[in-house]
Amino acid sequence: MEREEVEEEEAPLQSGDATLGLLSSQLASMVDDRECADVEFLAGDQATPVYAAKVVLIARSPVFRALLNGSFREGLPTTTSSSSSVSCSTPASPSLPPVFWHSVAVPDLEPRALRHLLYWCYTDALHPDMSAPSDVDPPSVPSQFERDLVHLYAAADRYLLEPCMQLAEDELRKVYQSNGTGAMATFDMALGPAPELAKSVCLPDICTYAGWYLQDCEDPERREQWLNMSPAAAEEVVAADLQNISEADLFRAIQRRYMHHLHHQSLPQSAALEKVAGLLRRIETRLMTGQEIREVVEPSGLLSADELIRVYRRAACSHSFVVPHLTDTTARDFDDRATVGKVVWRISVSPGETGHQVQFIIEPRPGVDPPSWVS
Repeated sequence: MEREEVEEEEAPLQSGDATLGLLSSQLASMVDDRECADVEFLAGDQATPVYAAKVVLIARSPVFRALLNGSFREGLPTTTSSSSSVSCSTPASPSLPPVFWHSVAVPDLEPRALRHLLYWCYTDALHPDMSAPSDVDPPSVPSQFERDLVHLYAAADRYLLEPCMQLAEDELRKVYQSNGTGAMATFDMALGPAPELAKSVCLPDICTYAGWYLQDCEDPERREQWLNMSPAAAEEVVAADLQNISEADLFRAIQRRYMHHLHHQSLPQSAALEKVAGLLRRIETRLMTGQEIREVVEPSGLLSADELIRVYRRAACSHSFVVPHLTDTTARDFDDRATVGKVVWRISVSPGETGHQVQFIIEPRPGVDPPSWVS
């Protein structure tokens, strides 16, 4: 008897779930349906018509509410109708002209991204044509799924749809949890339309696997992500807290970009140097040994004579070495600690047999084994 009562209580819940599922399916079928719309978006450069219901839009977004109910041009009834508008005619009045109460021009929002946004507004879900990337998608360019998520996030941010933004962010994180080989290409693409998404999801993955992304390799698709990255995105990467890569290897990565600009893009030397100038300003040569500077930095030709002198001077203040000109001075000891950018160091000077010993103690990047000269 008790079991029968439980089953009778559960039945309405099951019926309610089915009803909600049916309602969601029916709402999904109304996305971009001219017969169910009273708002016409003119999306993209081609002013492609995309249709929506005002009641759904104002229920989901305060921006849409202000836009369509306020005194903005989009909130006022249209005075003319386009040939692509929905006909409000009925079987009893087939000759009525097509009418839309609201027309909204969004030339900087592509029709595909707008349809994906409207689908979420109607259903709280991703559009069915947004499928996860496959294993055959090359990592050198963002997959269509990654592009769709970035543009959906940017559109949702525009209309203050935070749950939609969170959904796009969560889905992009899942991509890199299962296969993060294309984070650098997606970061480059997303930095313009969705900088917060690029820095919160893509950049941490790049920092964690910086050695994999930036060290030289035979895989052309992995190598091209770095070589073809825009200067602005590359500067963000170099300035970040990269792990599992030494400063010398990071300098080699910058040198490869310079050679790519010089030979593959056929740029003159001055233009190629200008392309990597911002990267060189962000690299911490104080994290490099004197030998690395002599063998990696100096032969590269990326620094002028004056810049190279400054690099060696910074190294002289950062490494364990003997200062000859202090041998005849009064003995002195001091110990100092400082934080400079990404570098935490302590320098101590004490008298030795052949001069004053200057010892530099540094904390290297996370994931990088301390070199022999680090105390």
